[in-house]
Amino acid sequence: MGQRIPPLEETTQTTQETDVRCLDHLPPDADADLLKDFVSQIREYLESAEASLLALEKQPDDLEAVNTCMRALHTIKGTAGCLGLQGISELAHKLESLLSRIRSREIRCTASHATLALRSLDMVKGLVKNVADSLSGKPMRRPEGY
Repeated sequence: MGQRIPPLEETTQTTQETDVRCLDHLPPDADADLLKDFVSQIREYLESAEASLLALEKQPDDLEAVNTCMRALHTIKGTAGCLGLQGISELAHKLESLLSRIRSREIRCTASHATLALRSLDMVKGLVKNVADSLSGKPMRRPEGY
């Protein structure tokens, strides 16, 4: 079994620009080796999802791009959930729900939907970066623009 990581305490720090709060905590029994694997593997899924969203932005009716992105988000959501990373899991779920509405043709992918999806994916990336940073002892912080 890998090295255990102690949970981070919630902190609040105010700056002139923004109020920065911890967004997520690592579970008390977090396994550092599993988290390292998670970060490595999920970054690949994030790249795939981003490429799919960029394709969808250019071709709003490209259902294969929607499906590819949804598969990546489904994996991210499930894996994060199993590791107790609820912030990542919940945001991936919300983005997956938006794409589900596009896939079912309930809504058409407009420029604003594509922008929202790409910004949401950037936030998921930021949350995954938090996990990576926490492995080196840094606190988990809300990504800028969250």
